[in-house]
Amino acid sequence: MEGLNLLALAAELEPIGGYSDFVSKVRRATAIGSGHQDLRAASDALRLLDHHVDTLSAHSTKEEGATDFTDAEYGVICGALLAHAIILYARATETKPVDRLKWFGRDLLSKELRPSHEEVMRYRDKALAHFGLNPNLEDGPSVIHALVLKNPSKVAHITFAYVETRANTRSGLTEKLRELIAFLLPIAQERYDERILEVWDAFRSEVVGRRELAEVMKRSVFRTEMLGAGSTDLFDDDEPREVSAHYTVRKPKSKKAEQSK
Repeated sequence: MEGLNLLALAAELEPIGGYSDFVSKVRRATAIGSGHQDLRAASDALRLLDHHVDTLSAHSTKEEGATDFTDAEYGVICGALLAHAIILYARATETKPVDRLKWFGRDLLSKELRPSHEEVMRYRDKALAHFGLNPNLEDGPSVIHALVLKNPSKVAHITFAYVETRANTRSGLTEKLRELIAFLLPIAQERYDERILEVWDAFRSEVVGRRELAEVMKRSVFRTEMLGAGSTDLFDDDEPREVSAHYTVRKPKSKKAEQSK
């Protein structure tokens, strides 16, 4: 199904001039929509992390439902999901955005949640983006490591080995992250709703009915297959439903129809 890519249209209209309100409103709505999607994906990652932690526990105790993954393999899965959730949360909030406008400020958080946000950011900076032992985290150090010399008395068999273990599941940190996401998601949703209404008003006032924009509009056509495999049925109906914050609005009436009232 075809539609109109408003972001592409805004990019076409910006150098032409005269459509600054529409262009700015589209970019603001796109930025908050993107941030909202990051928060949703972070929440999904935490949900999957909970599932795999439960499965790991069942595997360790040989309970029914355990799979063929080893404890070490589950450690990799859990570590990847935790890192993914933290990076997505950071991208939605604190990380300096590239190619999208910033929407988040720490003042959006309650005073009670700001320390949790700071702890998550420290973990992102010191345990994910860079190597750091972080010995003072509430859940214990991020990394325990050593350089081991084995059997030093047997000259022919001296062995050096670097050994390391990482905390791939952190119940305290994940709970704080979960609270932060739950707090910010409705705020992002509300702001996105507001930006969508602004886009709609700007679209009607600056774009609708402009014959000179016919060719530009053709170049800004959106087809769902552009999103990749499995996405062609996302907009096959006119019912409003949530698909990455997908909204359906009414088609604007023509000027002739309005004048006939």
